[in-house]
Amino acid sequence: MFHRALEECERAKGFIRENDMPGKGKAIDLAMRIVCELEASLDHDKAPDLASNLAKLYGFVQTSLQRASLELKEQPIDQAVKVLLLLRGAFAEAATKADAP
Repeated sequence: MFHRALEECERAKGFIRENDMPGKGKAIDLAMRIVCELEASLDHDKAPDLASNLAKLYGFVQTSLQRASLELKEQPIDQAVKVLLLLRGAFAEAATKADAP
């Protein structure tokens, strides 16, 4: 899911550069929906602190994407991408460690 959200962020940046507002809107909307799904998958009962921290990060990503859409600027998307890349790396590392004997 992170990969697709990141792809849509990059597409949105291209659409902003091209002044393609419908394309920008669709790309940001899809990225936002993916982030909402990631946030909805959090289990606040099993890991309340982790879920709370991740929810804050997902909220930051959503706010950044909304700002980019409203302001027609790439910088907020770059900020969202940095967070998504960090999260993707952290989840990949955790999965590797979980699979290790």
